[in-house]
Amino acid sequence: AVEEEDARGAGETLFRSVEAQCAAALHQIRETLESSEGGLACLAVFLRWVSHYSSLFTAKCQWCHRHLAPTTEAPDRLEFLPPTLRTLPSGLPFHPECREASR
Repeated sequence: AVEEEDARGAGETLFRSVEAQCAAALHQIRETLESSEGGLACLAVFLRWVSHYSSLFTAKCQWCHRHLAPTTEAPDRLEFLPPTLRTLPSGLPFHPECREASR
């Protein structure tokens, strides 16, 4: 039961992280393109960017070159997550902490 709870917690953390990245990317794309290119161009760029998540569980982080890294999103338990951040517009995979360190 504890293992199931840990797995569910890690899964929830993973999908919350991806959801936050998607919301931030959509906001950035809309701010950049909507006034000049229109909604259809925004949708095309967003869908192209989202397609980079097809490698969510196989891609290595561009910074640390690992598949899994500990997350700071759940300080009360140790979780390892794949690189959930994809850069705009290239879609390069990063762990959120690694992206901050690479800047």
